[in-house]
Order: sequence, then structure tokens, then C-alpha cells
Amino acid sequence: MGRRTRGALGAVATAALAVLGTGCAADTFAMPRQDAATTGETPAPAGEPDPAEPAGDPAATGLLEDSVDALRNASSMHLVLETPDSGSGGISLLDVRFDDETNCAGTMTNTAQGTVEVVRTDGDTWMRPDREAWEYLVDISGGVYEDETIDLLSGRYLYLPPDDPAASTAEVCDFEYVLDLLSEMTRGPLELGGTTTYQGVPARTVHPVGALGSVLVAAEGEPYLLHVRAPGSEASFSEFGVPVDAVPPPDELVLDMTDFRSGDIAA
Repeated sequence: MGRRTRGALGAVATAALAVLGTGCAADTFAMPRQDAATTGETPAPAGEPDPAEPAGDPAATGLLEDSVDALRNASSMHLVLETPDSGSGGISLLDVRFDDETNCAGTMTNTAQGTVEVVRTDGDTWMRPDREAWEYLVDISGGVYEDETIDLLSGRYLYLPPDDPAASTAEVCDFEYVLDLLSEMTRGPLELGGTTTYQGVPARTVHPVGALGSVLVAAEGEPYLLHVRAPGSEASFSEFGVPVDAVPPPDELVLDMTDFRSGDIAA
């Protein structure tokens, strides 16, 4: 492998640290509140309650809290998340199965940048960008684009040990991280809506007061959280308590991130 390819690999590594993974979960679960531009009303001063805003229904808050507790007790779930990416102009799609034992398997896709497969088990993380994603990483790295580099990397996984900074890019695989984000939805005033069905499951609707979006909670059996909708985004939850099949990739397909940064990879 020539020097130019080695240098490109090091630059791609720097880019990979910045873009592998997804940060869309927090925005989707936040359920942005309507502002004055949306409602035409003058907001209350910071730190003071808005007397025009309903206090919400304690039963709605209790139901949503129970739904997050049900997920926690389930110990695993399947999360499918779709949200716009303002930076790329594409759509971010997350499809992962994960549990409270750090096992995770799935894909993270940006329709403008490609797909990254992620596997995590026992604290170790492997990420495999597809060819489109590698081409994007090479392009934004500022290095020289070489087909030799892409041919070498395509189909390979990057191995990230637990203490590697890049491992944090897969934080959406962190069971507690996602549950903490979901818990944030219970902090504002909520109101109960009607009943409906979601994917064949009877569900109760919860609406945040003064915000755009809705939440569906299973109306029968365990009150599992089933679906969250916010402007332009939505997330669905299923396969509660189902074991996660997170299998490390074969050694011959793995590139160590430390070597990858230095470009010290044998062709």
C-alpha cells in the first residue's frame, strides 16, 4: 500500500470518528414545544409558569411513566427510528435491537451518506459502513480519493474497544441512554387522547400539552411504549424482552481502529 493510501486511511479515520453513528434520538424524543411564532402568543418569562398552559392530566403522566418502566423491565427492545438530518438533507434511519447487557445489533442509515451496520457485545463495538458510506467518509476527510482505498475497506468492520472515543457514536445502542431520553417526555404536562390500534395492538394515545407530537402506549397487558411521533420524525418499539443476537464478525473482516487511524493496514 502506497503512502497516499495510508494517508487517506488516517484522514478517513478522523472523519469516521465524527460521523459514524447517529445523534437523532434526542431530537425525536424531545417533542419540541410550540413557540410564539407557532401559537401567536407571548410566552411567559423564563422561570415562571405559563398561566395559559393547562396543567395536564396526572393519569397521562402516570401512563407514560409506566410505559418507560415497562420497557426497563423488559430488558430489551427493537427500536426503529426515522428523522430528518438537517446537516445532510437526507433522512436518518435507525433499526437496532439492544438490551441492558450492552448487546446491540442493527443498522444506522443516512439516505445521503450510506448505511453503517453496528454490532456491540461485552462492551466491544464493531461498525461496518457500506460502500456508499466509505465513499462519503473518504470524500469529507479531505484526503485523496482512491478506489484502492475503497476496495480495501468495503465489507470490513472497524473494531472499537470500550475505551475508544469512537465507541460513543453508537450510544443509541445504550439501553439506559434511550430510556433516559424517553423519560424526558414525562417532564412536561400531558393529556390523554383516545384509543386506537398500532400494528394490530390496542393502544392509548398521550399528547404533550403545548407541544407537537403523540405517544402510543399498549392498552392491554404490559403498558409498553409502542410509538412516538414528533414533527417530521417517528419511532416505534417492539420485540420486548426478546434476546438480542449480537455476534462479533469474523476476524478476517475486522480492522482495528488504532491501526486504521495510523493507516497501518495490510492490503
